[in-house]
Amino acid sequence: MKKRGYSLVEMIVVISIGSVLATLAVTLLGTLLRASGTLNEQIHGIATVRRMAEQFRDDAHAALRVENLPKEGENPVVGLRFQLAPGRTVTYEFPPKVVERTERIDDAVHARETFFLPPGTNASAAVSTAASAPVSAEEKVKEAEATLVALVVKPDSNAASQPDAESDTAAKAADAAVRMEAVVAKDHRFNRMP
Repeated sequence: MKKRGYSLVEMIVVISIGSVLATLAVTLLGTLLRASGTLNEQIHGIATVRRMAEQFRDDAHAALRVENLPKEGENPVVGLRFQLAPGRTVTYEFPPKVVERTERIDDAVHARETFFLPPGTNASAAVSTAASAPVSAEEKVKEAEATLVALVVKPDSNAASQPDAESDTAAKAADAAVRMEAVVAKDHRFNRMP
């Protein structure tokens, strides 16, 4: 008489094969989820930089003049102030990992935007004229003719020295600096706005 069923050895082989396949599936799923998160973060960072670049160029083109914001003591936050029309200014400040844009009308805050930069990057600005090298922070107001402003988003030098997984991903995402340039006073459509 033959027994119907499976032997203990057959069951152990099937269970071990099943557990190996389940482990591989869970590992693959985890890797795919991490890659998806990293990709979404990079896409969001690119979209933020693109939106910031458009706003920066619009502000520079509409400005009558630009000035550097001087450093205050130990505060490393520096920035730019665009004079758009009498009583209307836009400032860009660069604290670590963000760019803050503040629009003022008659010294009252009209709008404020914060652009969060991609991980491992920081922003800075430069003002130059057609005839000279970049303007120093001590020089006050430069007239609009032939003034070029640049907003630079570049990899953070501190993030490159910390070899963890997040900064490694950020360094791969932001290998090169992004430089957004605009000529001041190229467009005066917005000067008549209140």
